[in-house]
Amino acid sequence: MKKRGLSNLWGKSLADLQDTLVKVPRNIVCAADTDIVIEGFPRSGNTFTIDMLSILQEGSDKRLKIAHHTHVIENILIGRKLDRPIIALIRRPEDAILSYTIFSGKSVEFSAQRYFNFYNAILHMDPVPTIVDFSTVVGDFNKVVELVNTATGASIPLSSDLKADGVRAHALAEGRARGTHGDSYALRIGAPNKDREKVKLERRASIAGFLADHTEVQDLYDRVAAQAI
Repeated sequence: MKKRGLSNLWGKSLADLQDTLVKVPRNIVCAADTDIVIEGFPRSGNTFTIDMLSILQEGSDKRLKIAHHTHVIENILIGRKLDRPIIALIRRPEDAILSYTIFSGKSVEFSAQRYFNFYNAILHMDPVPTIVDFSTVVGDFNKVVELVNTATGASIPLSSDLKADGVRAHALAEGRARGTHGDSYALRIGAPNKDREKVKLERRASIAGFLADHTEVQDLYDRVAAQAI
């Protein structure tokens, strides 16, 4: 993998970082009134995290303002400059890259490079943001809630039924995907379904082969995930 030069990135001013995201919807970019930044490579539990937090804040007088879903390091760096708490989500490269190629239609080479660039920058931040692995997001989301509450001072209630709330979160994602992508929605959502699983089965061997030839990607994941909560 080609290593992105980080010195220019670290040297960017707040205004320069904001300029790189000028075409991104304002409501997902970190700003002065943002409570927390939650970012990750695409297909790493981003949507599930935001939907679950939304579900658990239903009825709240003050919902957290979360910067999310830009999938670029610049949003995290804006959060750092504004002294906002940051959570970086990470997923095993074989699974994240496989899912992203299906979602985006991008090549495995492009997808792996994007994954590498994102987490290489994360690893070289000082201090490294709070890291949360995909397995925690989907396996015990209440740990994520506790992290968010500690970081922001919020009092989001823990889920009393993670399975039921997870089903609701997947339903929200499916509803948006159906509205946006029509008949092709099944390949554009992160939640498991038979159409995506079929394509994943067909492509997994080629993704695994590429990563076997580029072990630095898995090595990077191991180094970042070792710091996960």
